[in-house]
Amino acid sequence: VVVRQERAMPLKKLFIFLNILVFSQIGLAATTDVQGHLRSGLVQGSFTGAEKGSFSIASSLELEGEYFVGTKSSLLARATVSLDQASGQFKYIYMGLGQRFYLFSRGRPIESAGDGVYISQRPRMRYFLEYGLGLAQVQVRSLTKSLSVQSTIVELGVGGGLIYQFSSSFGISLNLMGAKGYSVSSVSVDSTILRGMLGVVGYF
Repeated sequence: VVVRQERAMPLKKLFIFLNILVFSQIGLAATTDVQGHLRSGLVQGSFTGAEKGSFSIASSLELEGEYFVGTKSSLLARATVSLDQASGQFKYIYMGLGQRFYLFSRGRPIESAGDGVYISQRPRMRYFLEYGLGLAQVQVRSLTKSLSVQSTIVELGVGGGLIYQFSSSFGISLNLMGAKGYSVSSVSVDSTILRGMLGVVGYF
């Protein structure tokens, strides 16, 4: 019996040692790859060409999904709607893709834990530049409550902004963007679109 115990004890000690060695070296590293944005603000448009017109909607809505492809860059999918509540007419509907580049700090937060140490990197303030490309349906001018001149445009825009992180999961964002649009429909117009949006951002 004594001999068996002496042989078993080294195996038990070796098992415990391997567990301590392995699990002490394994750290938990978590990064957040997806960020969602909900914004509201001013969208202005002006049109020249075959038809002329303009609009300005201060209560436009914008929904954006952001997928990080690096610590300082991300891909964007964005939808914007400008509704004239007085007439019930949509002045501007946009859907497109883009890319964002963060300046001065990382854009994606990271958390890691191991050996009893927890590290969290979440910049309080993030600045960025971005560009976007998409399609938009615009109302060039309104003829009656039910009849209007509309055009479909390809829109290319550049902009920038900032995000202030007030908690581990949520922040406030400010976005400014200017874009040019080129018609791909029978109503040929040159478009200039300006956006100024304020909203909330959250990690998923």
